[in-house]
Amino acid sequence: MNKQKLIEGIKKEKYDFSKPETSLDSSDYKEGYNDASDDILDIIKQLDEPQKVKVPASVAEKMKRYKSALWMLSSEYFDTSSEVDSDELANWIDQNSETFFRAWLDGYEVEEEPKWVLKHQNGMYFTRFNEEMEPLLGGEKRAYRFTDESKAEALTIFFNGTVEKV
Repeated sequence: MNKQKLIEGIKKEKYDFSKPETSLDSSDYKEGYNDASDDILDIIKQLDEPQKVKVPASVAEKMKRYKSALWMLSSEYFDTSSEVDSDELANWIDQNSETFFRAWLDGYEVEEEPKWVLKHQNGMYFTRFNEEMEPLLGGEKRAYRFTDESKAEALTIFFNGTVEKV
């Protein structure tokens, strides 16, 4: 039972005096019963709801494919015909085991991968190369977003500017 269902159940009980044990005609009893219900509701509202954890996109993709933690673990750790990225995934699971299982139990959000852009000294951004392999510049919205910072850094040799994380 989750927190919300528990709250709804207690709210239903609050004014339900149809049960034999609550059918006493005493207004003091009914008032005490409702006060106790309010106190219980206040305590329940203080409970923490489990929060979704963040996992890398590659892990989220595998989780969707496998549909269960057991199936995923057995496949990634023991299947010798598994894919090339299995070692990387197994290492992530080893280093983030609590996050891995929380993701299966409480749900998860996909971690946004960091991106980098090249900013020219004139304030414009690298967008792409033309046919002559000359860099073309444009506004920040059109800037090419690198997923690997080292590749962006390598281009600064040919491009008079700096790398910025976005």
